[in-house]
Amino acid sequence: CHIVLSMNNPNNLAQALDSDILHSLSGLDRYAERERYATAVAAELAGHFFASLAPKLDAHGIWFERVQNYDDLAQDRQAKHLGAFTSYALGEHEVRLVSHPLRYDGAATEIHTMPLLPGCDTRAILTEVGFPNDEIDRLAGEGVILDQPLQNSPKMKVSS
Repeated sequence: CHIVLSMNNPNNLAQALDSDILHSLSGLDRYAERERYATAVAAELAGHFFASLAPKLDAHGIWFERVQNYDDLAQDRQAKHLGAFTSYALGEHEVRLVSHPLRYDGAATEIHTMPLLPGCDTRAILTEVGFPNDEIDRLAGEGVILDQPLQNSPKMKVSS
C-alpha cells in the first residue's frame, strides 16, 4: 500500500527504520533539500509491508496513515461516523456521493439537482438566460449543445 507520512523528526524516522542513510541526512535542511530527502525516505520505505511498518512508526511517535481509495474510505469507521458519504437510488443504480461537509441546525443539506449526464441541465440553463425553445432545439439538432433529459429518482428532489 501507500502511506502518507508527516514531516516528523528525521532522527526518529531514521531510528524507526533503522536507516543509516536517513541518519546521515538528519542534519539536512529538509525543506531546502526536500526532493533529496523525500527520495531517500521513499527508498527506505520500499519493500516494507504496512503491518510490520506501523508498529515501528508508532513506537517512535511518527504520524502516518495508509492511503485509502474511494471504496476504502466508504468503509472507514471515522468516515461512516461523520456521514462523509451519502448513497442515493438512481433508477436501477445506487450512487455514492461525498456528503456536504457542513450541517445546518444539525442536518445535512439535501441534493436538489444532480447532473448525471453531460447536457442534462443545458435546456434549463439556456431557458433561464433567455434562449427560446426553438433556438435550443436547433442547437441540439445541429449537435452544438447536448440536451439530455434529467432522470428523476424517487429519493432525489429535482428543481426545474
